[in-house]
Amino acid sequence: FSMPWSKPAARMEDMVNAIKAILNAWQDQTKLEHRGEFYTHTLMTPLFNPGPNPHGIPKIYVAAVGPLMTKAVARSADGLLAHPFSSPKYLKNVTLPNIEEGLQASERDRSEFDLSIAIMTGIGANEESHKKAVRACRDQVAFYASTPNYKAVLEQHGYEELSDDLNRLSKEGKWKEMGDAIDDEVLNTFAVVSEDPDELAKEIIRRYGDQGQRIAPILYSGELELMPSVLQALKRNC
Repeated sequence: FSMPWSKPAARMEDMVNAIKAILNAWQDQTKLEHRGEFYTHTLMTPLFNPGPNPHGIPKIYVAAVGPLMTKAVARSADGLLAHPFSSPKYLKNVTLPNIEEGLQASERDRSEFDLSIAIMTGIGANEESHKKAVRACRDQVAFYASTPNYKAVLEQHGYEELSDDLNRLSKEGKWKEMGDAIDDEVLNTFAVVSEDPDELAKEIIRRYGDQGQRIAPILYSGELELMPSVLQALKRNC
């Protein structure tokens, strides 16, 4: 956006540490003292000090995809928000090892850190709406896969050539053709689709149940009234 920028992972880590320093100063009523590479916070006036939070200090979750940001988040934050384009294989081979490396650097245990996984989900109230939901998932997968920074995710599955093709189509404005390029194999690698809430829930749990502490299904059907049935099905099948 035409703004000067550098070291995004280091900046994010410093930002998280700065926010934690402020929250701890409020909670413990101690002097604020944060001097980082990018942010400095040493003044806390009584007017801006709300005092201790009776519910404790809120956790800080940060989104990350690449290794540098993932390790930075694991060193500083309380949890990571995985991108919905993160397949189980990418999480296992890239995200989780980098989380472990970051936690080791901060001398923390895995039990002290949460992984929240967003999941592209397609379901409809009837056959027609289900087809629309599946198509929406294809389009979304194509959009993410066209982004050069996400090529590493596709490489885990041998789909790197698809990334180049989709990126070219995006520059040509051929959005429909991008969705058409996502076959069932690719679709089911990155999204979970079903016509039945319980089957959808079972597949989500099968793929992601042992990888994270939280799951966040994202419906691409446009029918928000289906979300309660999906959440109830997840609760039944957990």
